[in-house]
Amino acid sequence: MLPLKIIRLKHLCHPLPMGCDSLLDQLGSCSTEDKIFDVVGKNKAKLSVKHVGHAINLLWQFQKERPQMLRTIDFIRKHPQFMVLRVLAENKIDLMDDETLVDMLYNALRLNVESHDSMVQQLMVEAWGRIQRFSMATLSKFAVCLTDQHMYHSPIMGEIADIVSRKLGFIQDARILSSLMLSVSAMISPRLRNCLIEKAEFLMDTNDFSEFNTSRRIAQFLRNTKFSYRPLLEKCNKIFLQNIKCLDADNISIILGVYQSLHFNNCDFRLAAKWRLTELLNTYADPASFVRLFAALGPLSGPEVRESYLHRSVVPYEVSMLTRVLSLLPSLRIDHLIPARIDAVLAQCNLSDLNALAIAITKWVRIGSSYQSGTSAVYMKLLQRLNECGLERLQKADRMDLLLEELKYISGEWFEEVLAEETMATFERLICQITGSNVPEFALFLAKTNCLHTGLLDQISSVTLEHINKIHYTAIYAVLLPFTILNYDPPQAEEFFESCIQRIRPYLNLCDPHLLVLFAYSLALAGYFPEDIIKTIFHVDFLAKLDSQLDTLPKALNMRIRLRLMELNRAACLECPEFQTPWFHDRYCQQLLNKGNISVSPLQQQIQEILGQLLGGSIYAKASVFTPYYYFIDFECVLDKHQKPLPFVDQSTMLLSKKEKMPWEPDNKFIGEKQLPPGAQRVVVEFLDSKAFCKNSHHIKGETVMKKRHLEILGYHVVQIPHFEWNSMELSTKDAWVEYLKQKIFAEES
Repeated sequence: MLPLKIIRLKHLCHPLPMGCDSLLDQLGSCSTEDKIFDVVGKNKAKLSVKHVGHAINLLWQFQKERPQMLRTIDFIRKHPQFMVLRVLAENKIDLMDDETLVDMLYNALRLNVESHDSMVQQLMVEAWGRIQRFSMATLSKFAVCLTDQHMYHSPIMGEIADIVSRKLGFIQDARILSSLMLSVSAMISPRLRNCLIEKAEFLMDTNDFSEFNTSRRIAQFLRNTKFSYRPLLEKCNKIFLQNIKCLDADNISIILGVYQSLHFNNCDFRLAAKWRLTELLNTYADPASFVRLFAALGPLSGPEVRESYLHRSVVPYEVSMLTRVLSLLPSLRIDHLIPARIDAVLAQCNLSDLNALAIAITKWVRIGSSYQSGTSAVYMKLLQRLNECGLERLQKADRMDLLLEELKYISGEWFEEVLAEETMATFERLICQITGSNVPEFALFLAKTNCLHTGLLDQISSVTLEHINKIHYTAIYAVLLPFTILNYDPPQAEEFFESCIQRIRPYLNLCDPHLLVLFAYSLALAGYFPEDIIKTIFHVDFLAKLDSQLDTLPKALNMRIRLRLMELNRAACLECPEFQTPWFHDRYCQQLLNKGNISVSPLQQQIQEILGQLLGGSIYAKASVFTPYYYFIDFECVLDKHQKPLPFVDQSTMLLSKKEKMPWEPDNKFIGEKQLPPGAQRVVVEFLDSKAFCKNSHHIKGETVMKKRHLEILGYHVVQIPHFEWNSMELSTKDAWVEYLKQKIFAEES
């Protein structure tokens, strides 16, 4: 018989089987989250790494097995015993083996523990330190954790891509391979992409590849790398068809999206998907899933399927979403029961729902008279009722925060024509409810409307000055936006702008790079150039960081930030030469010009003709000109010291470089190679359309003011022609237009 001391030593060296660990047995017998938390609460001091890991894993498994609408993740995350588990996990990280460590991180993220949570950060740091020794299965799960946190372009994901490249030959599990392929898709070279595709093809040909999620991930990998490799797509498609009965609406939507992106159209799959989605319609009970299902089925289904389900819906949000989706579909036949269903929920709809319905109904009104007799009248009546509901909702609104929430995503024709005026009246009525907490969102809303309401802007300024320290530094850009876009200085303007600058100044190194660029550009519109902010942005380290971040942003936002950086660069060079900010956007501007399509509008042709008549011929005015720093101007002429126009044909040597210039290239040579005669002046004639003004007034917006300021710095005399003056009743003849331009060009110059 072994001595008791040796028996105890063996127990320490070898983990006990589950049946010998009463706590594991208790956890294993739990059937609900409450029972797990009860065990945890009674045994806090006894919980080992294994117990903590098993408890957190069970909590996720319970959630995983339920439909989305029945999950209780928020309840779990806020439970005090879950906090106990998180603290214990964080304190026991050193005792975890690699698999337990990554499982803990994976389950925590699935339970919506935030990325900035101390437990998650500690697990991430520890995992990164061990990454080179991970098994491929553990590495795969860790890569998924990074994608959960949107770390697609992070250095750690780059390290994983390098490991995959070096150890690709050792991967024999198709599931692991597909997961790694999808995770590192943003970080790979064409060579590694081809190696991964070759490996995936080999495993598909030699292994059991019947699990559709693996094929779905491989198809998504091809989409992410923008590489339509048809042999592999066809193999994936074959597996999707074999598993069509297992695919849900989300997976079908993903696959259809991948196929559309890669221009891969398979009729067999589309037909099978239509059949499967139609079968699923009767199984979804929750509105969110039903709407996703409807959106997936819509493009594949006939009109009877799109509409035998809108009839049944009684939830306002669901009706508005289904109606909006239905309006996007090609069918022009609208069932007569749909107006009745919409009318039944109008009184319960919020402004966001009403906006979605208005967009759909307006479209049907426009097409109804051409395709269905009598439908226009029905929908016009419905639209009138909808307008009444919207106005009534605004008139009854008594809480600004709730109103802002309803208006957050509203824009477009219906809002501007029906609600805009009443909305502003409502905000003026609720003006005292503007607070430090809602002022950024309210300011952002005003900026989006493009309408100048000085009373509301003055209140924003006042509240900001009073509560500046309560406004998060990342929200300062939103607060500034309406003032700079709309070109409005509130009372105590200098104090207001300086206060906003001081609020963000301590956080220059913490701000997202793109946000700091937008903030600085907004200040530049108003003529403010804090030296430390400008020099921070135009430092090589910041620009490298910004360039890395831009790759992670949506394409539209990416392009917008690049444009704003160029415009800020131009403004800093022109208005603050003492900062010695280098101009480095020539190449970028040339690329924009090459993509652009410059055309002369009939109105520009009209102005050019009248300019020629005023100045003595077409040789005295140039149209569609680019200035130094790539400002595009409508017309340019040159007047000598006696205000006599100089012909451009006499300056042809200045308009050509060693090779002939294209018409749309900037006239840098024109400006720099030959001086104007003494006393001569370049004149810019700019037509200002409605975009240059606030929507509700003739007040010029910030971008137009800044452009004029910069052209004057470049040596131009700027003549602006507002559209409402040019198109007025007073200027209805050619002689009147000639006299108007004469007064603008010569009288203002004299």
